[in-house]
Amino acid sequence: MSTASIAQTNESVFLKWKIRQQETLTYKTVMQEIDTANFKEVSLNLGGLAKLFEDTTSAHKNAVKRLFSEVNKSLEKNDLITDLSINAKGNIDVTMTLRKKDIDSSKRDTTSRKDAELEGFMRALSTNVMLRGAITTSGQIESFYVKNDQKNLIAMLFELPNKEVKIGDKWSITANLISMDQNFKCDSSYKKNIVTLIDLKKSGSDQIAIIKYDVVEFVVGDFINPMVKKNVKTTMKITYNGVSEFSITEGRWSKYEGIMSITSSGVMTSNSTKKVTLIKVD
Repeated sequence: MSTASIAQTNESVFLKWKIRQQETLTYKTVMQEIDTANFKEVSLNLGGLAKLFEDTTSAHKNAVKRLFSEVNKSLEKNDLITDLSINAKGNIDVTMTLRKKDIDSSKRDTTSRKDAELEGFMRALSTNVMLRGAITTSGQIESFYVKNDQKNLIAMLFELPNKEVKIGDKWSITANLISMDQNFKCDSSYKKNIVTLIDLKKSGSDQIAIIKYDVVEFVVGDFINPMVKKNVKTTMKITYNGVSEFSITEGRWSKYEGIMSITSSGVMTSNSTKKVTLIKVD
């Protein structure tokens, strides 16, 4: 199918979700680590907070570390599925669930034994709803009450500008990727949150908006141990970049790809670069 740029570069368009009553729009939501050479999963700096945990048993410390590892492994063994459907108020329910992948029984690992509580946690994680929220048909977040990390995900994947836009117009998404508590004293911070309509194209009878994401958040400062008043120098940087295609005609993503990078040091260390993809499930 041929694709060509639209001649009227000053044309304004309105991006809107178009989901029919009784329809469920389903996307396989892939978050795949792509920089495996430099990957470092989230870990707690227990050394830097040793005095805070001085009364904690070594077994408990190891269980905390193991929990992070098991969460990552669980995500690898499941498909993340997102369903969008019209609710009674005319808005769009967004439901994200983990569904077990089909695993060859001959390849199952039967040698490892987990603690009962940890295994129960992971079993619940693999069957429960991971996210439940709502957006308007114009792509604004309706579920203002959801946790910040869930709101961020909804914003990155499904939020639209809620106004007519033309090539070159910019807007922002409702995302605050970094969240620190009162124990963090910030020395310096930086934030950029720009989404741009960079082109309009035709693909057959389909009109497509090409959208670019450029989101950066960075903080550096001291994490203050509330028990012993010891400071741990802490930095965190999260970026999200991508170019995706929204079908104006169909009212849904025809192609969605982004790259999220997270680097942090200090009280919590990580180095991760993931490719985020929405794949329509028929």
